[in-house]
Amino acid sequence: MDFMGLSNGKFHAFPVSRKLRQEEIDSKIENYCGNDTSAKDLISVIKINNCYMEMVDRWYAHKGEAVFAGFISMMIAGLGFGVMGTTTFLAGDWPFFIFVTLLCAGPAALGWVLFRLEAFQLTHYPVRLNRKNRMVYAILPRGDMVKVKWDNLFVYLAENKIAWFPKPFYEIRAHVLSDDRENVLKTFSLGYPTWGEKELTLGKWEFVRRYMEDSDGYEKNSELIELCMPLDGVKESLSFCIIRGMGPLSGSFLGQLFLSPIYVLGVWGRMVAIYTSKIPRWPEDIEAKCHVSKDDPYAKTADDNAPFTFVEGTWPIICFCIGSLITFLGVVWAAYTYVMMFVNG
Repeated sequence: MDFMGLSNGKFHAFPVSRKLRQEEIDSKIENYCGNDTSAKDLISVIKINNCYMEMVDRWYAHKGEAVFAGFISMMIAGLGFGVMGTTTFLAGDWPFFIFVTLLCAGPAALGWVLFRLEAFQLTHYPVRLNRKNRMVYAILPRGDMVKVKWDNLFVYLAENKIAWFPKPFYEIRAHVLSDDRENVLKTFSLGYPTWGEKELTLGKWEFVRRYMEDSDGYEKNSELIELCMPLDGVKESLSFCIIRGMGPLSGSFLGQLFLSPIYVLGVWGRMVAIYTSKIPRWPEDIEAKCHVSKDDPYAKTADDNAPFTFVEGTWPIICFCIGSLITFLGVVWAAYTYVMMFVNG
């Protein structure tokens, strides 16, 4: 997962309050899109109507991975301190005990930072595109917000490189610039595929662009959407947490089963992230500018979703239960082995 922008910290914040870079100018989105670009919604829409379209944020697909990574880091620190710290404390080796404490403090602190990237925050960070007043609104992490005219956005294709991955990940990134169009004031994302494929990223931009700019863009987008995210004023249900968390394996019936002991860890992290967090709320002034017509045949929300089939809905839940049981038994066995080694040591 790419955690960039998920906090205002030194290592995770989007770089703002700076000059616009030449590589960003060279990567303006207009340089990549052609008439053959196919629009893709990438199951990112919460709701769409003839006034506005609301989408999930760039981190939504991988929600819970920071919680899981943080928990693992803190667990490693705890186990290390439990073994070496206890041994040196009982032996009265105070210099080495202090060394072990400091050594374990680093992973523990890193784990807490990762955990807090998603836990006790907001369930998601929506982006709302108002095609009538041509405004873009975005709720950002840590209480920040964007209100900017669509025509004033600086949009470009960002190339992100993540450690241990050989290929780059792409996203549609938008800057809010100063009046002289030279300085970056705020940054947010308009589209980031699950695995950052360039073609899908450009397809997502076409989906966003035609809604805001084409006379028939709203109708075309509405017809393209098959699934809206059930996040309009509510948290994900537990069942949808599982379905969405197991989503990267949805193309493989057996893959969901055999890899479930691994994927359930991320799903549990997703549940923690969502159920410890608050639902985002738009300010009243924005809601007042987003009036929806009652008789809108193309409007869609999660209420219009078709029921999930067995493969889409029931099977991921079955795999989650099996994977959770296997993982739980593995943890119990590891804990028992650890205790026995400590007792017999």
